Amino acid sequence: MNKVGIKTTKNPKCENPKCIDYDKIQQKFQLNDRRDLVWMKFTRDGYLGVVAVSDDVNFDMPEDCSVYDKKHAVYNSYKKGNEEEWVHNSAGILVQKLGKEWDESFVLIFPLKGIPNGYGRADVETAIGNMLIEKKVPILDFYSHIY
Repeated sequence: MNKVGIKTTKNPKCENPKCIDYDKIQQKFQLNDRRDLVWMKFTRDGYLGVVAVSDDVNFDMPEDCSVYDKKHAVYNSYKKGNEEEWVHNSAGILVQKLGKEWDESFVLIFPLKGIPNGYGRADVETAIGNMLIEKKVPILDFYSHIY
């Protein structure tokens, strides 16, 4: 990250991930947007489950496979209308299918201050995920960082 001019945080561990104050993080790290965050969450047995960006850390997991394909309408304020979205995300489905559980005691959060011109937070997310894969770090939701 330092190679592209983004300074890393000394302590990325967030020990109360259900109560994250994204506005406070934005102010503390002087982020352009409160969604300028890469976060990683793990299973209880220590597997990296997902590499993701934005201000939406969650521990969503379906009850069983009967609801994997369930969708619901969500209002899109930009398009001023409803859109269908999946109820459950791929990481939660994979963790449930593997018989694992999220470790809800912490997540790692990396503020992305100073994303270079021509790049977006998704580009940084992709680079981090690919770097971890190159270093042989298994990611359960292998493609999480590239969509």
